[in-house]
Amino acid sequence: MDGPGQAPRPERRASAVDLLVIAFAALAADDQDEGFARISDVRLQRLAQEEGETAEYLRALRRALALSDGELTPDGYMRIQKELAANGEHLPNMSRLVRHFDSWTRAKEALALGEVTTVDKIEARFRSRVAGRPHFSADELADALRRCVAAVGRVPLLSEYDAWREKELALLRLRGEIAHVPSTASFRRRHRSWPKTLEAHGFSTEEVYTRLEPRAGRQLARVDRYTDATLDEAFARCVRALDGRVPLVADYVAWRSVERHAGTLVPSDGPFRMRFGSWEKALAHYGFSEAAISARKRGGRRRGNANLESG
Repeated sequence: MDGPGQAPRPERRASAVDLLVIAFAALAADDQDEGFARISDVRLQRLAQEEGETAEYLRALRRALALSDGELTPDGYMRIQKELAANGEHLPNMSRLVRHFDSWTRAKEALALGEVTTVDKIEARFRSRVAGRPHFSADELADALRRCVAAVGRVPLLSEYDAWREKELALLRLRGEIAHVPSTASFRRRHRSWPKTLEAHGFSTEEVYTRLEPRAGRQLARVDRYTDATLDEAFARCVRALDGRVPLVADYVAWRSVERHAGTLVPSDGPFRMRFGSWEKALAHYGFSEAAISARKRGGRRRGNANLESG
């Protein structure tokens, strides 16, 4: 109430939100639940237009939860998805949900958060987990890789580490201990790739490249694993072994085979051809003239023809 001599204060007009709250409070309990769910759906539809995939998946989860018998499970979601698809309503595939949230558990957590916070805050919360400190410390990663190397006896391939880890986990479970061994994803999350992981843990570029070098059925390794100095040294040693002659590819391959049998790490001809464009360009890079290269190639062909004729 205004005091004597005071001008009357203008009455505050009820906002649309005030009216909505008043109407909501007047509803019966069951009607309040239904009204809240419908308002939440309208909110999620707006957020879906504004904030992308997360809101879309939350809306799908809410739709499936409303049709489920109690707790929403992966099997229940897929069953509801099929039933709705038969009636022309489509929900995202289960794999898309799990891929987006990283797990079904996190998808359900996001659904619960969707009742009390905004989609952008949910996305920020999940992003902070990924961007935060890796689950395993640097010392734990180093210890795991060191034990794997000791077991394998060489620079481990990705598949070899996975196999070693599975065995370690099985042994820990058998002894009743906590199965806690970093996966290759933990290494790659910290170092971006498996080769960079190996280099970060003390293996030289040459050791990594040689171990990952293509063999039968293996994916082609990157050529820049070898340094220029390593290629230069290997080429010079091959030329010395040939008494200064121009080395053809066959000459280099034969020389490398001898070196590898002696236990020496030597790049194949592939890195030279990939680095310089062709074997001939590699020869030119190392100072052999076009005339010398052509003469050497002709000499190689003559010897090949002579071998065929004598055979």
